[in-house]
Amino acid sequence: MKGEIIKHIGNCTNRKCACDPLKLPFVDCIDREAFIYDDDKKDKSQPCQLVGKNDKYQIVILNKSKKPFTFVKFDACIINDSGKRCDALVYNDHQFYYVEIKDTTAGGRSKARKRAVLQLQSSLERFEKIDFGNRELFAIVGFSSPKSRIVNTSSDSNKARFKEKYGVKLMEGHAIPLEY
Repeated sequence: MKGEIIKHIGNCTNRKCACDPLKLPFVDCIDREAFIYDDDKKDKSQPCQLVGKNDKYQIVILNKSKKPFTFVKFDACIINDSGKRCDALVYNDHQFYYVEIKDTTAGGRSKARKRAVLQLQSSLERFEKIDFGNRELFAIVGFSSPKSRIVNTSSDSNKARFKEKYGVKLMEGHAIPLEY
């Protein structure tokens, strides 16, 4: 998968990025849990990162089987132009997630959700030529606000339209459940 992404999308293009030159924007993991943090408010020129469990984070990657997966810094790393794009990618041999994180209050979710979906759609379009193999495709919107919300019918119909148009299951939450 890494080769497909590099071939069609490229590598880190941000001179200010703190990518390890040997690993580039790809972080291979086998951890049971990994934590994603994106500090867009302080420094938009830095990509989201994997952080420790005791650090501030917005999304947890749940890898109960402890099988290999890859975290990819996308926004402000591989893609560093003025276009819309998601924050990160997470994949294993069976699943591929587009990840967009929004830092908002519970009252600002509707507007943030709309922006997030546009960013995810733009990212999906950038990946049109990528061969995902047999991976199941997901797009997840993660909110840093820990308050849960009631899912309404319009949200479900929007998710159904997203799945029909892109072939990608749209989710919202604080966790990416990797399965094998």
